[in-house]
Amino acid sequence: MWPSLIAKAKEGGLDAIETYVFWNAHEPQPGHYDFSGRHDIVSFIKEVHAQGLYACLRIGPFIQSEWSYGGLPFWLHDIPGIVFRSDNEPFKVYMQNFTAKIVSMMKSENLYASQGGPIILSQVQFAMKLCEYQVYGEDAPVRSAEDIAFHVTLFIAAKKGSFVNYYMYHGGTKFRKDSICICNN
Repeated sequence: MWPSLIAKAKEGGLDAIETYVFWNAHEPQPGHYDFSGRHDIVSFIKEVHAQGLYACLRIGPFIQSEWSYGGLPFWLHDIPGIVFRSDNEPFKVYMQNFTAKIVSMMKSENLYASQGGPIILSQVQFAMKLCEYQVYGEDAPVRSAEDIAFHVTLFIAAKKGSFVNYYMYHGGTKFRKDSICICNN
């Protein structure tokens, strides 16, 4: 599945592929990791590299609504005293263990750009929304869909390319599936 989708993304003009690292998929039980089959993040990043693209690795640990429970392992809620997405010591310990595991894997496979690999960015703890797309304390801006579409088209034309994150390039939602592929194959 991935080689053809990555090839289509490249053919569509993309230079980089962003991917989440789903903590709940990779560590289903504390200290027990799964990087096999569809969870083989190393093979995925190597495929991105083989096709001449860059990679942005979004380690999380929280990945918002794109995944069940925000990508956090369900077993975390059983940890005494844990408070998610905070300066909470139990959360930081488990988060650091997982993050260090992923970074170590990528380094051992020479997948960071400084090692000749495709990963140009690793991102930890994103999605800390306070007032996304607006100025705090001001009314939320309202624009019609037509106005936005027109100005996005002007922006893309002026820049000779979009430089836009094509969110979920391969498909749509997580309703009843991990994604709904809109590609033929």
